[in-house]
Amino acid sequence: MPTNKILVRGERFPLESYKNERLQLQFTFTGSQEIDGYAFLLNRERKVRYDEDLIFFGNKSDAMEAVVNDGCQFTITLRKINPDIETICIVYAIYTQNCRQTFAHVQNAQLTIDYQGENLCSFPLDNMPDVTALVAVELYRHKGQWKLKAIGQGYQDTLRSLCERFGVEVA
Repeated sequence: MPTNKILVRGERFPLESYKNERLQLQFTFTGSQEIDGYAFLLNRERKVRYDEDLIFFGNKSDAMEAVVNDGCQFTITLRKINPDIETICIVYAIYTQNCRQTFAHVQNAQLTIDYQGENLCSFPLDNMPDVTALVAVELYRHKGQWKLKAIGQGYQDTLRSLCERFGVEVA
């Protein structure tokens, strides 16, 4: 089943054959930046149902453990996703508390999607602009079928603005 497909921005990859399996999404890069992964579990209105639908270092998984965060890696089991969730938006953000680092300084960035240790597809994320947050991919349901879309969209806004856009209350 593994295909080792290299995706480009906007390209889609079917995941329906893997809906009962555990998929690994791993963000790798060269550099010393502190990068964290975030998964927004979004309903039909592209909003979280409640703040616990944001999976990150402070909330490592959803109640069903369908999406589990381990830093820059996510383990996702699509069949466990709550039926109210239409999209899983995978975001990476650079921790910028003490210095102004951006994705323009990140080299050899890539997101790989694996099944049982074999590469299904990968999405190179090099040559990003001067941004601190990056929507890498979305896993979404289309007519009941799971698919992945390579996004690669950077945001100069902080992660906070993405949280607000998706309905997460930020204190």
